[in-house]
Amino acid sequence: MSEVIVHTIADPFCSDNVIEVFCESGGGCFDFRLVRDGRVLYRSDEMYGIAGIALRDALNLFTSDDFEVPA
Repeated sequence: MSEVIVHTIADPFCSDNVIEVFCESGGGCFDFRLVRDGRVLYRSDEMYGIAGIALRDALNLFTSDDFEVPA
């Protein structure tokens, strides 16, 4: 199944990273991930019903002091 990217935002702390909110085609569930150079560094594996809520949670997670970008 292909994915449809709904939101793409530059990571505010690392210009090499991009935050993406996406959904599987044909589905109504959204997820978010952190991407660098086409490689997924982190994926939430949550199923959000609203893209904006997934984006909010992504920004909250990736900008928190506790989050460390995987190598």
